[in-house]
Amino acid sequence: MRKPTTLPLFALLASAISLATLAASLALPQNAGGDHMANDLRRNVVRIEAKENGFGFIVGERSGILYIVTANHVVVDPDKVETQGPAKVRVEFFDRRGVKYDAVLLGTHDTYRDLAVLTVRTPQGLQWTKECLAGPEKQKRGTPVWFVGRDQEWKPPVEPGHIVVETSTDWVLELEGLPVKPGSSGGPVISETGIIGMIEKDSQDGTNALSIDFIEKSLGAWNHPWQLQLVQSADPPPGSTQTDLEAINAAVDLYTDSYNRLDAAALWKVWPSPPAPTKQAIEEYFRSARSINRRVVDRKVQLNSAAATMTARCFDEFTPKSGGQLRSNDAITLELEKRSGRWIITSVR
Repeated sequence: MRKPTTLPLFALLASAISLATLAASLALPQNAGGDHMANDLRRNVVRIEAKENGFGFIVGERSGILYIVTANHVVVDPDKVETQGPAKVRVEFFDRRGVKYDAVLLGTHDTYRDLAVLTVRTPQGLQWTKECLAGPEKQKRGTPVWFVGRDQEWKPPVEPGHIVVETSTDWVLELEGLPVKPGSSGGPVISETGIIGMIEKDSQDGTNALSIDFIEKSLGAWNHPWQLQLVQSADPPPGSTQTDLEAINAAVDLYTDSYNRLDAAALWKVWPSPPAPTKQAIEEYFRSARSINRRVVDRKVQLNSAAATMTARCFDEFTPKSGGQLRSNDAITLELEKRSGRWIITSVR
């Protein structure tokens, strides 16, 4: 009678290792791309030594000078603004660890929203990534997020946290599930497709982040360079529903951006035929404004071939040239049509 065949020990081990490797690969989180994105963007992040330890990230460059945003409380004691002299700030870059560079704290800041701007001369040969922004759809509740900057190191977490409360009129995102520690303030908050905000509150009891949209608007108002761009993803097949949805959202982004820039000409490009009284009223609205911050959130799209209806919430912060700021939060419906391959707005109500 033949004896049962026994596999050699090394064959059994090899089989076990292969199975374990396969199981591990299957167990990889579906959103591991955000971990990779955070690691790739470490070159944009600086460690800051000032009143507190913290982090910041590059947003632009002009005439050999880098512009860096961080949390205001990292570099300024709000209780001693009148008595303290110029803050001494030094920064360290990820790919030049161990070398400290003197930075200049600019007078342009927003104490209420905890935003400050630093400049430092660009180190020779430094490379940073301009294509690093996520779109507004990544500031929604439930979005997985990572961050860069803790324990004075450029260490993004492996597992993501999530957005609990998406940004509203106060431009703040509430996050949960991130291993944020004191000393992480000013670091970027990153989704799978790019940066969505900056860490403000770094307590383990809860984490708040300032929306990247507010940071961009502030840099524009202060006339500082802003060179961050949306990350370009691979295009879906031509004519696909995803392509249309992205184009519809892009048209609505142009609509909101024209308000925020007080640019009526840009508005009429994406909404070419508004009723004459509406057009006149909006242009007068722009002329009377010192600034407008408009956001269209909670977007829901019903798509029917070359027509679409979007329902959403519209948040407005309107600051007139004279008088106090007015805020509104209203339901909005936008009708859109696809003409000559391009989505435009046909009505807003």
